[in-house]
Amino acid sequence: MKGIILYKLGSPIQSLKLQKQPIFVVGNTGIRRITGKFVKKVDKLKRERKKLVESMLETAEKIVLEAVKALKNGDWDKLGSLMDENQKILSNIGVSHPKLDLLINAAKNAGALGAKLTGGGGGGCMIALVKPKEWLKVAQAIRNVGGEVYKVKTDWVGVKTISD
Repeated sequence: MKGIILYKLGSPIQSLKLQKQPIFVVGNTGIRRITGKFVKKVDKLKRERKKLVESMLETAEKIVLEAVKALKNGDWDKLGSLMDENQKILSNIGVSHPKLDLLINAAKNAGALGAKLTGGGGGGCMIALVKPKEWLKVAQAIRNVGGEVYKVKTDWVGVKTISD
């Protein structure tokens, strides 16, 4: 499948048709981690604080559905805000990392519309939504705090790396 997709466990994968293409900067913390460790951490938290975690996960699902609308409408300000909301939830359930937070804050302070961790958390990568003319500034801010940077955009070929 090409471009941006919506995936939910147990549901068919949906390809999203977009009017405009978002531009993302990906920052890699360089921290290797085992995703299963963080899945277990969240499962443990679910057992200990079931209602709280279920509420946060329901909110996260609503954020995803709103993000799909923002993507389809090309409303990057809204999408950025939703990314920030999602990151707060991920941080609250304990899957962020101080280095991820450092990269995310650097991106936001440099003008990113929104930023969040991507993948299993605990290290790895973050993703920031940027305006076309801001990507170099955001990329440099991420580099300045020790992140490795990739500028990516989607098209109907799929995701590819674009060199600066």
